[in-house]
Order: sequence, then C-alpha cells, then structure tokens
Amino acid sequence: MDSKLNRELDDIEIDENNQDEKKRSRCIIICLIILIVMMLPSTIALLAIF
Repeated sequence: MDSKLNRELDDIEIDENNQDEKKRSRCIIICLIILIVMMLPSTIALLAIF
C-alpha cells in the first residue's frame, strides 16, 4: 500500500516538474521573440546605412 502511494506521489511530482519545464520554455520563447522584435528596427536602420 505504501509503495503504491509513493509511486503516485512520485508521478505527481514528475508531472509538476514537466509543467514547470513547459512554462520555462514558453517564457524563454516569448522573451526571445520580444528581443528579436526590439532589435529589428536597429538592424534595418543599420542595413539602410550601408
């Protein structure tokens, strides 16, 4: 009985870890997109100079 309960708790912890990783990856992707969008005008201006 205890081993079954421990397995269920381990499964719950694994699920929570997976959700945290998904949230982190989404946040990183969003931050990268924002960074790229903010850099676009300066890149275009630099290319226009040359």
